[in-house]
Amino acid sequence: MHFYKDSLWILVFLLLEQEADAEVERQRREREDQQKEQEMTLEETKEQVAQSESRLAQLKEDKHQLFLQLKKVLNEDDTRRKIKESSFKYDILTKL
Repeated sequence: MHFYKDSLWILVFLLLEQEADAEVERQRREREDQQKEQEMTLEETKEQVAQSESRLAQLKEDKHQLFLQLKKVLNEDDTRRKIKESSFKYDILTKL
């Protein structure tokens, strides 16, 4: 009878130990999953930052090109205005 009690306690102990090992393993997997998720989130954030920086560089280049176009148009408009003014002055002088 004493043998059976000892065996029973050993079985209970082994079952408890097995449950504890399973819980430790579950917690380890959970930590690994959380770490992977955080790493993926970090990588996604880095990718978004890189895309935003690329987009910003493109927008700056677009702004520069538009500014150059505006300058060109304003210069052409100014040139036309000067030609028109000088033509008008010439017409006035020739009519005198």
